Amino acid sequence: MTTSLAAFYCGFRNSRGLHSAYRQGKVYPYGRRGGSGHYVWKRDDLDEFLRSDPKPAGAPRQDVGPGRPRKALSALRRAGARERAQASIDALARVRVIAARGRNQ
Repeated sequence: MTTSLAAFYCGFRNSRGLHSAYRQGKVYPYGRRGGSGHYVWKRDDLDEFLRSDPKPAGAPRQDVGPGRPRKALSALRRAGARERAQASIDALARVRVIAARGRNQ
């Protein structure tokens, strides 16, 4: 997910909080769009950050390694535009529900 959506998911008012956590080594982005664009974040990494389960800097990723294919990425590439759009809509709806619960507490 994008930085602004990831920041919203984590409960920050804007993306500065997430970037600050990244600079402090508390959470790491999954990569960049197009290799040099905006940061992209994985929900699993954000959940670990929210549980205060930090990863050490330079820790190897468990989902990708030498000789291990990027299953989620290849599945997303195989999905058609309609499936990708629906997945984005579903993820955004889940984030909005979580944020609404946080405001009501």
